Amino acid sequence: ISIRQERSSLSGPGGRGEEPPPSPKSEHKDISQKRMTPRKSTVGYVFLIGGLTVKEKLLCSVERYDLPLQQSFKMPDMSLARSGLGSAIIDKVLYVIGGHDGCKVL
Repeated sequence: ISIRQERSSLSGPGGRGEEPPPSPKSEHKDISQKRMTPRKSTVGYVFLIGGLTVKEKLLCSVERYDLPLQQSFKMPDMSLARSGLGSAIIDKVLYVIGGHDGCKVL
């Protein structure tokens, strides 16, 4: 199994600046609440990552749409065009994993 990752910093045009200070810690660990609460740095963004055109051409482009500003910002392209990928944001870094490159599953 081949797994490829792409990294793109979320700072740059349209960035939101510093994150607010962390909330006071509770005595109890509520993992479900932590997983359900989005990070403040990514609230209001929608990411458009790769995919297929109407003519089934694979895309390597990445865009970030800022909902409050109603503006789209071009992010660095992925090194490999792909569709059906997975993505996650961890510590303000967008990770793109797997997908299909038109010939094989990544």
